[in-house]
Amino acid sequence: MARPLLNVYLDKNSPTLPLAKTVSDFAIANGKKLRGNHLFNSLTIGKTEQYKKVSEILKEFPEIKYWDCCLELIGDSGRFRNSIIQSEIDRCFLVAKTQLPDATFFYCDYYRDSRKWQKTYELIDSLLSKDIPLGGLSIQLHSNLRPPIAKDCLTLDWQVHKIWMNRIKTDFGLLIHVPEIVCWQPATKLTFKEVKSLNKNSNIRRELLRTGAGFFLDRFWDVEDLQLKAYSTLIDSCQGLADMVGFWSAFDASPWNWFGNRAKAGFWDENFIPKPAAKVLFYL
Repeated sequence: MARPLLNVYLDKNSPTLPLAKTVSDFAIANGKKLRGNHLFNSLTIGKTEQYKKVSEILKEFPEIKYWDCCLELIGDSGRFRNSIIQSEIDRCFLVAKTQLPDATFFYCDYYRDSRKWQKTYELIDSLLSKDIPLGGLSIQLHSNLRPPIAKDCLTLDWQVHKIWMNRIKTDFGLLIHVPEIVCWQPATKLTFKEVKSLNKNSNIRRELLRTGAGFFLDRFWDVEDLQLKAYSTLIDSCQGLADMVGFWSAFDASPWNWFGNRAKAGFWDENFIPKPAAKVLFYL
């Protein structure tokens, strides 16, 4: 399996853009390849100013040859978000390819069940049937940990993903990148009873009840060993299917948190000391 490519997040209006250019220059000088994430999402697709912004970004970073063109356009229901129409997606890929003809452009999304996978399959089929320049599928494998007493250490159904990745690889021959593998530890100390008592419209409540994993870190289990097992499981599921794998939240010192303050997903702790999960980096 290929070693991770450097995934660079770019926003034309962001003060971090000069830093992104510095990172890009360093990577190229040291023989590294880069990915760009992302050009359009469900909020910017179809907006005239976004097409101009994308053209400017691609002009500024011609050295990046792999781009997530469209991000998370499909909801968990298996329908397009925000009344997105197919022609808008077509245009995104055409605009990007016109600006940077020698780059490969991906559709990128996260997945929970087969409804979203089915819609993605139909989207890929539609794009390729019209010769839209889709070059690959970019997959985010995000999961919480489950307690050791559970059947699987992941809340994510990785076997479903493996089936769909194989189907897409076989039927379409696309590149498959998995740039965002992450296994979060729910940091909350709430008990299941306390979670259920939260406001029924609370995002935290919905997320914790959906995963069923937000209330076990106060138990006497070796969470770091469980995290190693979880990362190993996801990497193994990509073998022979993914052309590239990468990771998110590498350091506990600066985690990316979401509902329920999920954290501690990295390979290095708050003091930048390797955790057991860092062993997975030697699997690649």
